Amino acid sequence: VGGERTQPIAIRVSEDPVPAAAAAREVQLQVETDTAELHVQQQLLLTVRLLHAVNLNRGATLEAPGISDAVVRELGENSYEKVIDGRRYGVFERRYAVFPQKSGELVVPALGFQAALGGSGGWFDQFGGRGKTLRLRSQEKRIRVLPPEAGAATWLPARMLTLIETWDKSPQELRVGDSATRTVTITATGLTGAQLPPLSAPAVDGLRFY
Repeated sequence: VGGERTQPIAIRVSEDPVPAAAAAREVQLQVETDTAELHVQQQLLLTVRLLHAVNLNRGATLEAPGISDAVVRELGENSYEKVIDGRRYGVFERRYAVFPQKSGELVVPALGFQAALGGSGGWFDQFGGRGKTLRLRSQEKRIRVLPPEAGAATWLPARMLTLIETWDKSPQELRVGDSATRTVTITATGLTGAQLPPLSAPAVDGLRFY
């Protein structure tokens, strides 16, 4: 308005707005398993969770679990927010399915996380930011692995197992020379596809199977 002007405001910007020691208390790395004991080839659910109440610069890295004598499959990632003791945390969660291949003790090694503190924007990508580096390490976990149960002809330690049979036409209405498609499906929760046994056609007099 006319020649009026506002007064300037000076803002002091420090080089390191979040000291590393204070930020370390605001970032937590958690590793959880859904059980402490299971059988050989049974699924173990492993959850790696990072909680942070401070900004983490881009270029953060989170180690993947390298577990001996086990098959490890990543199940996916999830990001959300959570309030703990009145403080809001950002949460990054990654889940794995682990299938031990021999009995004894399964060791989930300590996992490492590294990130630069301060700044803004996303993280877990290829570009790094300036600032002090925060390094965290989780606790090692040990899981007891039992041998397969005695007397099991086919070992399928699934959480749920279903067997479904379907026909493209009613088998009660078949006549000599007719053809029909029979589909038998095994569905297992908590197993890999390679663990499911093949299905063989039964020998039935008067029928041919293809």
